[in-house]
Amino acid sequence: MDYTEKSIDLKEYLWTFYKHRWAIVTFFVVTVSVTAIYNIIAEPEFKASTRILIEKENPNIVDFKEIYAIDATSQEFYQTQYNILKSRFIAREVIEKLNLWTYDELTAGKKAPDTGGLSQEESRKLELAARERVITGFLKRFDVHPVRNTQIVQVSFSSKSPDVAARVANDAVRAYVDYTLTTKIKANVGASGVLRKNIQEQRRKIEESEKLLFEYKEKFKIISLEEEKNITIQKLAAHSNDLVSAESARIEAQSKYQVAIGMLADGDLAGSIPEVMSNGFITKLKTDEAVLQEQLSEISRKYGSKHPKVIALNDKISTVRGMIDDEIFRVVDSMKSQYDVALRNELALKGELVRLKEESQSLGKHAVAYSVLARDVYTNKEMYEVLLKRLKETSITGGMQTTNVRVLDKALPPSIPFRPRRILNIFLAIILGLIMGPVVAIFFEHIDNSVKTPEDIERYLNIPYLGPLPDFQGQNSERAGGQSTMLVTSLDPKSVTAEAYRSVRTSIIFSSPDDRKTLLVTSSNPTEGKSVTSSNLAVTMAQNGARTLLLDMDFRRPVLHKIFNVPQEKGFSNMLVGDAGVDDVIARTNVPNLDVIPSGHIPPNPAELLSSDGIASFMDIFKSRYDRIVIDSPPILSATDPVIISTFVDEVLMVIKMGETSRELVQTAIGKLHHVKANLIGTVLNGVDTGQGNYYQYQYYGDRQPETEQGVFGRLRKPFLMRK
Repeated sequence: MDYTEKSIDLKEYLWTFYKHRWAIVTFFVVTVSVTAIYNIIAEPEFKASTRILIEKENPNIVDFKEIYAIDATSQEFYQTQYNILKSRFIAREVIEKLNLWTYDELTAGKKAPDTGGLSQEESRKLELAARERVITGFLKRFDVHPVRNTQIVQVSFSSKSPDVAARVANDAVRAYVDYTLTTKIKANVGASGVLRKNIQEQRRKIEESEKLLFEYKEKFKIISLEEEKNITIQKLAAHSNDLVSAESARIEAQSKYQVAIGMLADGDLAGSIPEVMSNGFITKLKTDEAVLQEQLSEISRKYGSKHPKVIALNDKISTVRGMIDDEIFRVVDSMKSQYDVALRNELALKGELVRLKEESQSLGKHAVAYSVLARDVYTNKEMYEVLLKRLKETSITGGMQTTNVRVLDKALPPSIPFRPRRILNIFLAIILGLIMGPVVAIFFEHIDNSVKTPEDIERYLNIPYLGPLPDFQGQNSERAGGQSTMLVTSLDPKSVTAEAYRSVRTSIIFSSPDDRKTLLVTSSNPTEGKSVTSSNLAVTMAQNGARTLLLDMDFRRPVLHKIFNVPQEKGFSNMLVGDAGVDDVIARTNVPNLDVIPSGHIPPNPAELLSSDGIASFMDIFKSRYDRIVIDSPPILSATDPVIISTFVDEVLMVIKMGETSRELVQTAIGKLHHVKANLIGTVLNGVDTGQGNYYQYQYYGDRQPETEQGVFGRLRKPFLMRK
């Protein structure tokens, strides 16, 4: 595409904007006005924020990998904390503490449900549903935003009251801290109970092992024995050490399993089992449950609790919860399997130790037995000390009541509203109006399928374009010297419009051989200006010195007799039925060389009348008397008359009203003419709005407008509409 084509395309866009300028202005004004009204009537909302630090923490309950351990560096841990902060449990705690169950912003203006006359169960359900709506409204205004690449979290709440916003944000953090402390204390209590039970069991073992050692010494009168340095004793010692390790592993697995069973019994603590918290699949399921809960809250508020979508979401949530419970039980079963393996390993080592004991009898039955009993006493005491030490550590940790959450900045009542942002809204409205206004104009232009330009004629209709005809004002009821003001070529021959008609006349003459005299002027639809066009073309042909006859064959709604102010009583229809001769119907006009034959009386069967055999002889008579015969007919899509007339005329000219006639209708009309093999020489674009532009360049020097009066869009429209 060269520079000239780019320039023309730009001018076409500018002309489109000018053409739809009121749509652009209206869109801009409406957008800015609606935004301004919103800024005026919208109540200001305030957002208060508090910042907290969630630090890494690994509880040290026992030394062997802890009773439970949290991978606090993992992303899953922090995602879990964020979801706890945004949970309905925290929301319920804050609402309960601040007594916000009837707060208008959370209830959306809905009053408490009337439970009068309802059963206790129905009343309870209504109250629960109302409270759930309040919690949903709370969560919509509550926001948890982690600061990127840090352990800092910003907790915010928006409200029309700055004081309420600050109090809710601060109390939400307090509720979260209380929750973490409570969870830790419950976990410590559970671990302490398991440790105490194991300590009691270990004390019993010590007593039994000491009793066995004492009885053995008494029975065999043993005072002291030197340790035998042989392979069997060394194996016994080694297996004894292995047994200690196996018992430690078994106690560890047993402790973890019993803690998990205890926490599983308390449904609220099932999710706090360390292995459950570190399970990625359970974390994903909880995230899916939170997403479904949000969707349920939104759809329940919109459709009600009995809507199929709400029921479907409840089923999905139940399914996800069931999967979470199944996965928790699977984790606990895995812990049970680990405990069983450790127990079997311990039993296997004990069995092997028994076998070594029997093997060592030949080397010194009493010495070996004594060493084993002494070793049992020693190992039981050692395990007892380990458990006692861990119990003390757990008790100290539980009594400290510390948490890994610290408040960095408390929320303060804000002084500046969070929304509406009036200046920003107006600025965005202006930008939107400036951008979308032209887009709307281009959209309107795109969906407009009317014929508007010569390019449309050449691109979609594939017929010659003979020129434009400007739009001009004229009324049939007005007369100027006995002529209608529609005859602009006669009344104002130096005008732009008259020159346009002469240009079309020239195009017709040069596109036709000399032996072609009859020209049919028609259109697709009514009100496209075919009668005015045929009248003015006939005038220009007469002005060119040709003897011209204007024949009105519009037997539906004839208007030529009004334009030339001639009687209609006798006309062409009277000739066809034999009521008048040729000389009886010809009417002289004030235009030299131009005669008019009106339509005459409107017949009841125009199509049959035009199909009669006598019409050909009349046309021969007209051709012998006149150089040019211009025929006006009804629209093609309104009647079959013009299609019939096109079969006995030399040429057909199609008139198209710019911006009004759709391409599809014109194509249909042209198809009818092609079907009867009519000679369609081209089309003219009628009703072109010259506007401020002098783009026709037809005026004489005295008619030209000053350049400053044409305007920029007048200059743009010239190349846009004159291209062929």
